[in-house]
Formats: sequence, C-alpha cells, structure tokens
Amino acid sequence: MNGLNRVDLIGNLGADPEFRFLPGGGEVANFSIATNEVYKDRQTSEYVQQTEWHRVTVFQDGLVKMLRKHAAKGRLAHITGKLRTRK
Repeated sequence: MNGLNRVDLIGNLGADPEFRFLPGGGEVANFSIATNEVYKDRQTSEYVQQTEWHRVTVFQDGLVKMLRKHAAKGRLAHITGKLRTRK
C-alpha cells in the first residue's frame, strides 16, 4: 500500500515572496504563510488563537510567475502541495 503526502494550507502571507534564479536555469519563490487556529481553553473557557508559520518553496515556472504577479504580504492564499523535510 502506498502512502499519501499532501498538505492544504489556507492562510496569509507574512511577507512578499522572495525570488531567485537557479544556477541551472529556472526560478524559485520562497515565502511564509501563517495559519490560525482558534480553540476554547478548557480551564479558562476563553478563546485562544494559535498561529503556526509554514515555509513554502515553489519551483514550478507557472506558479512562480503567478506569485510574482499576485502574491504580497497579507494576501490570503490557498496552498496545496506535499511536505519535504530538509536537514
């Protein structure tokens, strides 16, 4: 049986994306996206907002061009992709 490596993030960009060119050609975009979760604290009964930051790297040419045109700090974004752990 094969596993599934898929992630969906909906959140706001923390800063404008950073773009750079790769030595072999092509372009890469890097940015951070913040996701917020709201839950009720069992002890205090108060609502608490927790923010998680996710670092995203995009290599696909068409997506990099779209980010260059539309992505900016604070914009809401829906990201679908897969997770890859770096050392």
